[in-house]
Amino acid sequence: MALLIKRCNRALRLAQAGFVVALALLTFALTAPCVYCEDGSAPVTLFGGVSQIQSECEAAGVTLASPTLPAKVEEVRLGSPAYYANLAKNDKVLSADIRDTELDLSIERNGSRFLARIPTHAERAQLDPSVGGAQFSLRIKRNTTQLLSDYDLELILDRSMSMRKPDCPGGLSRWDWCAMQASQVAAALAQYPNAHLTITSFATYYDVYEQSNSQRIIDVLQRTHLEFGTRLAEPLSDRLDAYMHGARRKPLLIAVITDGVPYPPEERQLVKDVLIQATRQMSNPRQVTVVFLQIGDDDRAGKRYLTDLQYNLTSEGARYPIVLNKTFDEVKAEGLGNALASAIKR
Repeated sequence: MALLIKRCNRALRLAQAGFVVALALLTFALTAPCVYCEDGSAPVTLFGGVSQIQSECEAAGVTLASPTLPAKVEEVRLGSPAYYANLAKNDKVLSADIRDTELDLSIERNGSRFLARIPTHAERAQLDPSVGGAQFSLRIKRNTTQLLSDYDLELILDRSMSMRKPDCPGGLSRWDWCAMQASQVAAALAQYPNAHLTITSFATYYDVYEQSNSQRIIDVLQRTHLEFGTRLAEPLSDRLDAYMHGARRKPLLIAVITDGVPYPPEERQLVKDVLIQATRQMSNPRQVTVVFLQIGDDDRAGKRYLTDLQYNLTSEGARYPIVLNKTFDEVKAEGLGNALASAIKR
């Protein structure tokens, strides 16, 4: 009888243990993090859980507003793999998949859906539309890099408040898109030891960063605060004077990246005067080239002003016609580096 009771107790304990295990499995199944499919139908369980997805997103430079998906992107760290994949603030992450070498995020932006492939190693990320849309990642051509390396290259970036407008490819702001493009130009030029790249940002005041590489551009532009004013004359004069009074081993190529006319209004004539004065110090017409790259397509006055600089400068006293310009449509289609190269090939 005692032996029977022991066996019954053992069987009861085993049954209780089995129940606990079953209950734990049931609890895990009910509480396991899940992601809704893109069509919003049935949820699917993420291997590794949302905490792992969230961790991978943080490592890739993405901060999500929620630990469960779908979730809105709160922040994209400048210079991160997600940044180069062109993810942007307020994108909605619909689903995620962790692979051996990449993090795949299905995102929704402005009613369109895209698949962001973010490498978990050092390779460059890509953002490919899964439903319509345009290719956002514009790579610099090899012959473009070679051409740009033959110049002392200066990028003068407009940091006025209007550069906040999110009308660039991928829904990026004008400033973020220009920052991304500038860092790509610097990265492409890194293979040429004698390449020289200087970044100047301007609004009411201006700052100059000599010998800028890709990482420095990212660091500098991430810390930059947009301001009121578009005072271009002084920074343009500063960079032209620095070249004219320097070694001048290579021709100078200045790219002015702006979304409008100089402001206040007297700046417009001051910029003309600076350009005209520079031509009078030149020894040949190819010594200095200034290319205006207009960002944003809503400033007709800006287009008229840049066209006037390109075609009428010599009639106002310039020794050489040193100004070229590119429209926003051209810059969007080609990317900053390629647009700059195609301008000087003319």
